[in-house]
Amino acid sequence: MRPHRVRLRRPPRGEGSILALLGSAAPVVLLGALAMTVGPQPVRAAPPSGTDFTIQYWTTNADGSRGRQMTANDLRGYVNKARCECGQAVSARVRLSSSEALDAVPVRTFVGNRCDQGQLGNNAQARPCALAIDDFTNTYTRNIDFEFNPLWLASGVTSDGPRDINSATAAATCDAQTGDGGIWVCVENLDQPDCQPEEFVVTGQQTEVTDADGNTPSLTYDFLPPTINATNFRAQGGDGSVVIKWDNSTTTDIQGYRALCANADGSPVDGKGFSLSSVTQQNNGTVYFTAENLCPDGPFDQVDVDPDPDPIAPDTDSGTDTDTGDSTDGGDTDGDTDGGVAELEAEPDWARGSGEDCCTAGVCSDAPCIVAVQTQDASCDAQNWGESCAALATDYCSVCGGDGSCCLPNDTPSCLDTPCAVTVCGDNPDCCNVRWDETCASAAETACANLCAPPDDSTTSGGTSGDPATDTDSTTTGGDTGGETDTDTGGLAGYDTTGIESLDWAYVCSDFIAQNASTARIDGLQNDQEYQVLLVAFDYAGNPVAASDVFIATPRETTDLWEQCDAQGEICGKGGFCSVTTQPNPKGPGWLLLTGLFAMVARRRRSAGGHA
Repeated sequence: MRPHRVRLRRPPRGEGSILALLGSAAPVVLLGALAMTVGPQPVRAAPPSGTDFTIQYWTTNADGSRGRQMTANDLRGYVNKARCECGQAVSARVRLSSSEALDAVPVRTFVGNRCDQGQLGNNAQARPCALAIDDFTNTYTRNIDFEFNPLWLASGVTSDGPRDINSATAAATCDAQTGDGGIWVCVENLDQPDCQPEEFVVTGQQTEVTDADGNTPSLTYDFLPPTINATNFRAQGGDGSVVIKWDNSTTTDIQGYRALCANADGSPVDGKGFSLSSVTQQNNGTVYFTAENLCPDGPFDQVDVDPDPDPIAPDTDSGTDTDTGDSTDGGDTDGDTDGGVAELEAEPDWARGSGEDCCTAGVCSDAPCIVAVQTQDASCDAQNWGESCAALATDYCSVCGGDGSCCLPNDTPSCLDTPCAVTVCGDNPDCCNVRWDETCASAAETACANLCAPPDDSTTSGGTSGDPATDTDSTTTGGDTGGETDTDTGGLAGYDTTGIESLDWAYVCSDFIAQNASTARIDGLQNDQEYQVLLVAFDYAGNPVAASDVFIATPRETTDLWEQCDAQGEICGKGGFCSVTTQPNPKGPGWLLLTGLFAMVARRRRSAGGHA
């Protein structure tokens, strides 16, 4: 900055001059006073803005120590249900990196989602977030490192308890929630006590990581397994292998599959299985996680959870268990069994949904409805259920929408079977927005063939119709040239399927299988030995769900052409050529081929003789 030049005016003669009164030193004193008045002023301090903060995230090991800094893939798919149940903390760093002078004002850091709305008090959309740091500006000029349980990304604190992240009680569990969360920073203007919505300068989506497209991803949490829309699962034995087949349909959030196998007694198969190199291993959408696998010795860290939260998420549990054992509640993967039969059905009964609260803004307690709506709007989750989410629920959730069969026209939008409605409405939105007319019903007959086709008892697959304890799937043994058949029974009672239904990694018997596949092969098995087999589907975050019931399949040795000839009395001859029982046609292509072969042999023999 260029210094100001000050010019002094000499007073006229005869006037009372202050300079004369002060003597010769007065000009120097006055010059200094004027310089202080009109010289450069100090820069006025300001409160920090959102861009002044740097937010970083790291993985943590089982003991809570910091692992590696999260990549874009980690931010998108690291925080899953298993990591939440195990309390595998996320490590965070907040730093104020501004080079400007800043006001010394209170700065508070929270962990969660919609923290600005949560500060307003309990309402139908958001709760107060967990408070991680409460200090002044200058403290943030150094690295502030802390760890937090993944549950805080999805759950706010209870209204009547402390907000400190180390002592607060969470208002929700690790179930049926998806969304974006992270670090929120409030810079107070001191006009009102506590943080106000407009004072949040960092709003949960700020990181220094960019993906391949140059976007800045936020930290995502996903505690909800995918929905299975594939049908007609069946298993068949091959030579040293078992093949699982299914009819693929429109998938919802499925990233891929893994095939599981077990011995007939339920024990893992020798030489099979899978294990992580470390608990911080990056999955990239090819690995699934369960709490039993990730933290078999118990959670790394735990958060107190309110067992009966207040009105934000009203308790809909009547206290009576209405589970009949023939299906599971949305997304239940705990491996419970009923008489040794898998409870997980390949095709959930969407029409039985009980979450009628999904039909209006507020909360949604019906997991299948949440999944269906998220295919249209990923921001909708259990506690972030606005008017737009409720409107979509009217179109895509059976508890809110259509009341007729998808296979027949009706006077309402949508139909009772939500997966079928999602499939049809993807091509014709009017079917879910206006009316499920003849065109929609006709489309359902093609797109939802297994729903609209009449039952065929001869091709029933385990777990998709009737009593899973008695359903059978008759399939031809893969590669068997003798025409033998195996009867592979899905979900058969009498077998201990507890192990394989736990989805333990010890039972993994295949590599990653793409989400658009319709077959999975398990190799390296013993012929004539029974095996339990099961297909697992999982999403990008690694949340698994059993896609099929447990099948029993037996590999069989196949017979090639020469073995078949030998078994039937050496009809192929000693030299390996098939015996001929009729006179050959000298004009036929087979005779010409044999003539050519004999000519080549003779020529080689003459050539060899000439060089002897």
